[in-house]
Amino acid sequence: MENFQIIYSDKHLAILTKNAGVAIQSQEQSIHSDLSQLFPNQSIFLVNRIDQPVSGLFVIAFSEEIERKLRTQWETQQVVKNYLAICEKEIGVQGELHHQLTKVGNKAKVVLDSSGKPSTLAFQLFGKSEKYFGYHIQLITGRFHQIRAQMAHAGAPIKGDLKYGAKRSNPGGGISLHSFQIEFKHPVSSEKMKFEANPPKDNLWDFFKTLLP
Repeated sequence: MENFQIIYSDKHLAILTKNAGVAIQSQEQSIHSDLSQLFPNQSIFLVNRIDQPVSGLFVIAFSEEIERKLRTQWETQQVVKNYLAICEKEIGVQGELHHQLTKVGNKAKVVLDSSGKPSTLAFQLFGKSEKYFGYHIQLITGRFHQIRAQMAHAGAPIKGDLKYGAKRSNPGGGISLHSFQIEFKHPVSSEKMKFEANPPKDNLWDFFKTLLP
């Protein structure tokens, strides 16, 4: 199906990619119908959610027990979560961002008091074009709109992300943020699992892909 691609699946879980602009869940919190069609005889539980405008990897479980075991890894920061972002500004070659984030309506906001949740990411510049800057981002915590809010607050809004200060939208309503790599332990076998998904195919992403180490 065009909206989703299966990267890996077994009887316990599946790793998929999605296109930018595709919501995994509707406003009514029901699973996208394409997922139900891909796994017609399975109960589906979302382990991690990536925003509608974001492309790339996400994980589903086929039972509540497996979902719980996987979520524990996410909540205790045992999962490696790497993203690629094309940003409008440069904020340095590498470093970390530490902020307190809170959710206000349908946005995340950096606050300076204890009302926010500690939020950390690491960034590294991997390339640049005439107008844009490519960053590899490791998400240390996992807050609502974290990468989008922190990068924008630091002065590097993600291309296409009007909600967080980008100059203009991307075609199709997506943003140039891609869930690139994910690494965790299988909840049954404890085997280390690592997956990677190429960014979307368009001229700008195709250029930045050639700059990846």
